[in-house]
Amino acid sequence: IDLRTRHPVFRRADFLSGEERLGSGAPDVWWFRADGRKMTQRNWRDDRALTLGVFLNGSEIPTLTERGAPVIDDTFLILFNAWEGAVDFTLPAVSFGRRWELELTSADPAAEAGSESYWARAVVPVEGRSLVLLRRVG
Repeated sequence: IDLRTRHPVFRRADFLSGEERLGSGAPDVWWFRADGRKMTQRNWRDDRALTLGVFLNGSEIPTLTERGAPVIDDTFLILFNAWEGAVDFTLPAVSFGRRWELELTSADPAAEAGSESYWARAVVPVEGRSLVLLRRVG
């Protein structure tokens, strides 16, 4: 609840389009597989797929403040693993972000934000039936 309250990227008023509309250099959302590559139509139809990565671009929020200023937030990666075993996710290419820090993991609620850092294309282990939330820091 605290993350959603602090970060407008998690409470968007508009549907995600998968397109860049505001000039940030990346789409508002990008869905990827555990290997760090873009989800295809075939991947979406695979009922055995139990992992999903989501890029949420905090610079592509088409909402304005009460004073008419753009709403800009941090950018996040969410790594979902619905399988019972751990899965290694490969982070997307540097065009989505050079460096990412752990914000939280549902597998270890005591893990501190910022306690782990990953570079683009790094491998991030995600425990079974859990998620990892990373915040872009570079």
